[in-house]
Amino acid sequence: MMHNNFLKLICILLCIFVFSLLTSSCSLEETALISEKTQQTESVEESAAAEITTQTTPEETSARETTAQESISLEVREVSFITEDNIKIAGRIFGESESAVILSHMYPTDQTSWDTFANRLMQNGYEAMTFDFRGYGKSEGKKEIDKIYKDLLAALNFVTGEGAKSVVLIGASMGGIASLFVASQNKVDGVITISAPVEFRGLKAGNLKNIDCAKLFIAGEKDGSAAQSAKYLYENSADPRELVIYPTDEHGTYIFNGPYGEELSSKIFDFLNTYAAKK
Repeated sequence: MMHNNFLKLICILLCIFVFSLLTSSCSLEETALISEKTQQTESVEESAAAEITTQTTPEETSARETTAQESISLEVREVSFITEDNIKIAGRIFGESESAVILSHMYPTDQTSWDTFANRLMQNGYEAMTFDFRGYGKSEGKKEIDKIYKDLLAALNFVTGEGAKSVVLIGASMGGIASLFVASQNKVDGVITISAPVEFRGLKAGNLKNIDCAKLFIAGEKDGSAAQSAKYLYENSADPRELVIYPTDEHGTYIFNGPYGEELSSKIFDFLNTYAAKK
């Protein structure tokens, strides 16, 4: 009897021991699974946090763009000056340099037609001035095209009065005629005309032989009589002079927007680097 009880006791103890082993094994596996899931969760959370950290919010992007725009705007300033016949002319100065380039707009645009190229001049170390002829944009007065040379003369006096040692005049269409007229009566370092006619609504180029600085005449071959006018201006001018005709029908500053825009820009910079070296 005692022997049977002893065997039962041993069986019970063995069962308890086996059950304990099985329970312990399951616990270890669960612990391992929980640990693995925890690590995966932490890894995902860390990746998400890193992504959030590196992403730029719309507010941050806007702030950076605003800062860049403010940086450019600090280099562009609004100016005004008075002509000899008492007209207030509005203009802007891009950058600061002793080598200035005055950009005269074409008909019927205003000074903003030169914005892109003026910024490019500034980025390349030149001071660029744009301005509205009388009656255009922010300038006062009426649109008296035969008198716009007075506006350019006032612009020339303004930049030289601020310390410019070198000045090149660049004019598109009627702005080109005004540039030639002012250069025929004042000392400048160069003149570039783009699609300038010989005469426009009473505005004339003046005595071309009196212009002793370097001259560059540019026009589009298919732009009406622009090429013929450029050839006339070139043939009636003294050296140094150059004539460039592009196979395009675009006029004035619109050439910058066409297929010959980059070639035109490069040509102008070659001229400036030769005759108006940055100081």
